[in-house]
Amino acid sequence: MIKHLYTYSGNGTDPYRNLALEQYLTEHVADDACILYLWQNDRCISIGRRQNPLYECRVDPFLSSGGHIARRLSGGGAVYQDRGALNFSFVLPKTAFDITRQLSILGMAVGAFGIQSHAMGRGDLFAAGRRFSVNAYFKAGSAALHHGTLYVDTALDQMS
Repeated sequence: MIKHLYTYSGNGTDPYRNLALEQYLTEHVADDACILYLWQNDRCISIGRRQNPLYECRVDPFLSSGGHIARRLSGGGAVYQDRGALNFSFVLPKTAFDITRQLSILGMAVGAFGIQSHAMGRGDLFAAGRRFSVNAYFKAGSAALHHGTLYVDTALDQMS
């Protein structure tokens, strides 16, 4: 049972540091705690734990233009992130992991800004028929991680 709720806002935009902190939180979350970690990254392509970046993006041009490629704990597809996106992580014990509840928290958060949203597929969020959030999941030991990206003001031309 969750007895303690914590929030942590990242104070930097280095994707390697941010993902390392996410991993640390996942490896050290208490059995009665839930952590909501929020952060932003500089231009980054976050790839899943088993992906080959050469198959997912144009590596050399992206790196040459100052982008970063970082591997995350979860699987799933490649995800473009920049400072126009808000990344989130729910870190909690496996026994408290509830995708529906976690997505409802995200829905309430964007609803506070007048955005009506709904979850589809693996839990990605949609508003006005368009996807604005991607999600992925990871479980190891007694911990679970639900993380994703909310696209707010992302440079769509850079994403493609």
